[in-house]
Amino acid sequence: MHPRSLDFAEAFESYKAVCAALIRDNGRRSLCEIGGGRGPLFSAEEIAELNVDYTVLDVSETELAHAPPGVRRLCRDICAPVEAEERGLYDFMFSKFLAEHVPDGKAFHRNVFAMLKPGGMAFHFYPTLYYPAFVANRLLPNRLTFRLMARLFAYERKFPALYSQTYGPTRHMKAMLGQVGYEIVEFRPFYGSAYFSRLPVLRGVEGRLSDWAAGRTSPYLSSYAFLVVRRPATDRVPALAAG
Repeated sequence: MHPRSLDFAEAFESYKAVCAALIRDNGRRSLCEIGGGRGPLFSAEEIAELNVDYTVLDVSETELAHAPPGVRRLCRDICAPVEAEERGLYDFMFSKFLAEHVPDGKAFHRNVFAMLKPGGMAFHFYPTLYYPAFVANRLLPNRLTFRLMARLFAYERKFPALYSQTYGPTRHMKAMLGQVGYEIVEFRPFYGSAYFSRLPVLRGVEGRLSDWAAGRTSPYLSSYAFLVVRRPATDRVPALAAG
């Protein structure tokens, strides 16, 4: 068994608390949640308690229509070029299960960098390649994986997952983030998943693989990751950070 601190369940259970702590401990006031249109992470009461200006960004007007009152709504493609008036607006941006759906992972990180104020931070929670379940999800047709997830977990909808630049703390991923201009604050891998919970044979194989990978803190066989990055107060590579 791998330690609880590296288990995927810990990531799911602690994400919101970790996000809130990053906001409070670093005095963040202008927040942007990426891809949270239908259900922002924080409630209206929690936003008031945090005392922040809260923007929800989503590519879909339909999803944003479900956002609760009291938050700003911004409909845009996070991979589209960042306009001059959008630059340097936020001191904290975050996402949960959004990074795997964008078509260009480097553009995603580059645009978040551009929208952050100097010294601003970003926090992303996402599934990682080359965890076998996510490799299969990437390679198989979306209609097939949706039927499987609907049967196993009663999914009502499923967005296509592209997994562009969604790796664990590999040298490649760290180098890409450095090229964009980020300082890496924390890059924490997690192991295992619930995908094979109803398939005993596969669950056993997955458990052994995850224990082996966690024992070596493998950056290639993690299942999820917390990524915390900072835009330096003085940018080192402004040309690469441009939209």
